Amino acid sequence: MTLLAELRADAASAKLFAAVFVGLAMGVLLVIGAVAISALIFSGTMAPLAIRGAGLVLFGTFVLCLAIALTGGYRGAVSMSQDAPVAVVVSVAAAAGASMAAAASETLFMTLVVILILTTAAAGACITLVGRIRITGVLRFVPYPVVGGYLAGAGWILAVAAFTIMSGIVPDWESLPRFVEPPALWKWLPGVAYAVALRLVLARWDHFLVMPLSFVLAAGLYHFGLALLGISDAEAAAAGLLFPNIAEHRLWPAFHPGDFAHVDWRVVIEQAPNILVVVPVVLISLLMDLRGIQAASGVELDLDREFRAAGLANMIAALGGGSPPGHHTICYSLPSRMFGAYSRLTGVVAAAFVAAVLFGGGGLLQWFPVSLMGGLTLFVAFDLLKEFLIGGRMRRLSADYAIVVFVFLAVAVFGFLEGVVAGLAIAAILLAVRLARIDVVEAAYTLRERHSTAKRPMSHRAILLDRGDSVRVYQLRGYIFFGSAHTLVDRLRTPLREDPPPLCILLDCTGVAGFDTSALDALGDFVAAASSLGVRVVAVAPAERQRTDLQRSISDRPPGAGLLVEREIDRALELCEDMVIARGLRGAGSDGLRTRMIADTMRYLDRQVIFEELVGRLDPWLESRTYAAGQTVAAAGWKQDGMSLVVEGRPSVFDEDGKRLRQNDPGDVLSVQAAFGDYPAPADAVADGRCRIMLLTPVARRVLENDNPRLALELDRYVMSSRSRSSGLMTSVA
Repeated sequence: MTLLAELRADAASAKLFAAVFVGLAMGVLLVIGAVAISALIFSGTMAPLAIRGAGLVLFGTFVLCLAIALTGGYRGAVSMSQDAPVAVVVSVAAAAGASMAAAASETLFMTLVVILILTTAAAGACITLVGRIRITGVLRFVPYPVVGGYLAGAGWILAVAAFTIMSGIVPDWESLPRFVEPPALWKWLPGVAYAVALRLVLARWDHFLVMPLSFVLAAGLYHFGLALLGISDAEAAAAGLLFPNIAEHRLWPAFHPGDFAHVDWRVVIEQAPNILVVVPVVLISLLMDLRGIQAASGVELDLDREFRAAGLANMIAALGGGSPPGHHTICYSLPSRMFGAYSRLTGVVAAAFVAAVLFGGGGLLQWFPVSLMGGLTLFVAFDLLKEFLIGGRMRRLSADYAIVVFVFLAVAVFGFLEGVVAGLAIAAILLAVRLARIDVVEAAYTLRERHSTAKRPMSHRAILLDRGDSVRVYQLRGYIFFGSAHTLVDRLRTPLREDPPPLCILLDCTGVAGFDTSALDALGDFVAAASSLGVRVVAVAPAERQRTDLQRSISDRPPGAGLLVEREIDRALELCEDMVIARGLRGAGSDGLRTRMIADTMRYLDRQVIFEELVGRLDPWLESRTYAAGQTVAAAGWKQDGMSLVVEGRPSVFDEDGKRLRQNDPGDVLSVQAAFGDYPAPADAVADGRCRIMLLTPVARRVLENDNPRLALELDRYVMSSRSRSSGLMTSVA
């Protein structure tokens, strides 16, 4: 649906009334906020320029609200300059004003105009760039408890703002007694009563007309009450019951092109570094408000689109003279969803009201009682506090809820930016502690429990069975960082304290996502300690970057601190087996080991005698084939010519990634199915050295069954016994 069609559809639907009323209410708040921002920027000796500056801020607010409402993805967006960027701009303006204390008012005003233009343009360009190159996904990693605390803090700030709007008194410990005095009490009490009544009514009748009709009714009764009391609009405005007319004339344009001749460019250049500070502040502020809108409204947003919309709006606002950078305002955008006004018309109406004040004066504000506007603000504030602070404890882990409370308090005491930064820091520390508790050792075993696929003579197998405990294998997982590395190293050092220590420690890093610098340093210290005791450390690191990082971790260690790195666990196991076998062969060995070696060797020789005698009797039906080292015996998908009996050499089978699945010895029978018909090899087989294979084709098999069925039966028995002794892929593939 096109934008125009969408607006027409909303205008013809039941959303229209709610959108108009919510838009007007938000428009009033936008005007009040814009005037307040102008007063903050043009304060102190610059105060006489505040009304003129209000025109700049109102124009920027109008552009931000209209552009984002029409181009953003959240249809109820209401936008304006934000607190955190405004704080930076106020500090820049104060510094610029101090350096131009003796300058003429026109020079001072136009210099601040240029600073505002550059600030908003720079922020808009950076926000647009982030949205264009689509890196907002990285910003999604802000923890949800931080977002919840931010929203709860926004609720508190809104509540404070509501009482400030209604009473004209800024709430603090010293001013609290003034709130119960009659002059102030009659200002804020109607607003609180309206907010409570609206909450109770909506809890019973959740209809989109409740809010606008209730506001019209309450505003009518309020003006009727003023009339009964004989209080005129001017007297009510003077008493703070109605909004005053901020200007009797139009506020726009605030300057003309020829006025740029008064700019003090020296001051602008001096403030350039401070102007750039606003960019990261705006990015964080925009992200947090968007995350908050998503969490509170349940609407999934395309962050790239929202960033592009906010960036475009800021750059257009800069063309009109600039105002502090802004974007979606969470506090003013959520009411559209709450009151059934989820439509772009809400933002359009709010922008239209700002434009009416900007170009026609502020008399429209007097139609909106101050206390009722504060009551609406208080209503939204209570919803945020209830959802993310009061009701959050029952739905979150205690540590996460503690972060929510911490961020809420930081926002309430120090401000949004400080609260978010502090919350992110606490969340990062908590995450590090939680990750450090996760055991990065997924499994631990010895060579007695798992072997490589390399085929070993019986004597070597006996050594591995007897001394396999001298190799400890640790299968690692996840990302190993400073928090988990030291726990891991402490565990790895445990076998080093044994007497005697192990021969080798193998670290299987196949499941490791990466190492940080602290983890690599800790592993380097461990390798050095192991090497000093004569313990070899072998690591498995499939990725080139991991292998390089592990090797560098020991580059500055004492001589002899060596680390062997292999690409595959099978090759690493084979390497460790070679170490164990070499030590076993050098030593005299125990009587038990010699007995086992002799018994295993005799069983192997008996099997070989049986195999060679069987091959000799089958010779008339067999074909001899010879393969050189490295030659392909079979390739995946190849049709096999027949069943193969390995009489010399060791063919190995590899998967599609080049990982060895099995190594075969003389006496093994391969591709059994191929003796009975067509059979494609499911994996590659390669000769490790010179290999000779005796082939029994399907035709020869049928002839054998006819000529000598007893011999065919003996072959089948041998195949079955061979498969039971060495089960695996290689007995049925190749």
